Amino acid sequence: MLNAYKGFWSLGVNVDVIPPDGEFTKYRILLAPFLYLTSKSLIERLKSYVENGGLLIATARTSVKDEFNRVYSNGLPGELKDLFGLRVTDYTPIPLGREAKISTQYGLMSASSWLEELNVTSAQVLGVHDYEWLKGKPGLTVNSYGKGYAVYIGCFLTQDASKLIAGKIVERGLVKPPAELKGEPVELVSKEGRDYRLLFLINHDLRSKTVELDFDGVLDVKSLLRDLHVKGKTVKLTLNPHDVEILYFED
Repeated sequence: MLNAYKGFWSLGVNVDVIPPDGEFTKYRILLAPFLYLTSKSLIERLKSYVENGGLLIATARTSVKDEFNRVYSNGLPGELKDLFGLRVTDYTPIPLGREAKISTQYGLMSASSWLEELNVTSAQVLGVHDYEWLKGKPGLTVNSYGKGYAVYIGCFLTQDASKLIAGKIVERGLVKPPAELKGEPVELVSKEGRDYRLLFLINHDLRSKTVELDFDGVLDVKSLLRDLHVKGKTVKLTLNPHDVEILYFED
């Protein structure tokens, strides 16, 4: 779960952590890493979310058991097989010290801990396994379902794989960070008020970092912590070790 989160976090995209009974409809993308238990209610809500235009991304070991810890008897991923357009026909843990990857049109994606053999029914294959007896078999798929799409990743996510996927999603404009971050990486967190926005910049490092933010359009930007007031498309500043900056924008 942390790796799935960090893929977007590293690009400055805010990620909410919500419960299974939370509100799905206000999100363009749902990440569901290792969704091992699924109730009938959750299954229907996930299908409805995708059917109405959402993008769902799941990993290996999805919908293995119901909410009472009973294994689904109709194969994996349980009652979500039609949503993902596939059936899991075999699986294997990755032995310690072994490396496994999935070859995609975007490059090699490293896998972690567990691999699944996917038998697609209606899904489109985006990547294939590059590991021993699974070599060449589907490992990454996307299925069109109603107005939306359901992506299935036949492994557990590594952080670099998560960043690769998040990068492609940002590149396609499905979600976007509050600003394009140039220079050295820092954490970006955006918060919205009724008629204003705040952008927090956090340097978690033990050394100073100089960053440049490129905004989509000209903005009137003020710092709440230092003497800084900029009108333009870019803001450049230096953050000391463990330093925080708060930028204020009026809508």
